[in-house]
Amino acid sequence: MLTEIQKKILVALKNTKKNKNITVGICHHIHNFYGNRQVSPKELSEEYEKLFRMWPKFSGNIQFPVSGIDGMSAEESYVYTKNLWRQSSQYGRDRMELLDFMISQLESQLSKT
Repeated sequence: MLTEIQKKILVALKNTKKNKNITVGICHHIHNFYGNRQVSPKELSEEYEKLFRMWPKFSGNIQFPVSGIDGMSAEESYVYTKNLWRQSSQYGRDRMELLDFMISQLESQLSKT
């Protein structure tokens, strides 16, 4: 069973899948989706960070959960990649895989209700 905050994250993640801004990652998409609409940024972060840690390819860096490429750290890859979601790059494919993983995990919990 999903908590209310997990349901909100699921809605934001599905929106991210349809309306990606190529210059920002998953965290920014979630926070931008809700803005200041009575959703605690801390509660959002705590919940999606749990999902990051569950992902088999988690970088180990909670702020930059997608591993770096070409010898760069996760943070460097995030900063220097122009299109974070480009599917022709391993980095973009991994980011999309993380997004799909998060959606799948939450939907799986939702179906158990």
